[in-house]
Amino acid sequence: MSWDGLRIRFRATAQGVGTGICKLSAVGEEGECLLGTMMPEHGTLTLERSLPITQLRQAGAWPVSGVAVTLLYPRDCHSPFPLPALFCFAREAGEMLRFPFESNGMPKRTDERGNKGED
Repeated sequence: MSWDGLRIRFRATAQGVGTGICKLSAVGEEGECLLGTMMPEHGTLTLERSLPITQLRQAGAWPVSGVAVTLLYPRDCHSPFPLPALFCFAREAGEMLRFPFESNGMPKRTDERGNKGED
């Protein structure tokens, strides 16, 4: 993450999500702002995005305290379940299974509607 005038530039790379789709969101104290979907580039997944601070502020993600990751996998009853150790965190999202993660890499607990669960 870096400053670019009145915008914040995000750059991220990742490996090893298999057939999943990886989405990133900027996280603040009051909300999240979707940054986008990581795309394959030179053997890794990459996301580069620049957002105005006003957009982050409106989403409750300013100041940015971290980045949340959501992995999406096709829901296919004829294939092995993706991320079996995390099955209890999976949520259906149409034809996909959704696995949300906190900024620190821990799975995010949510109810069926996607709202944060209580500890």
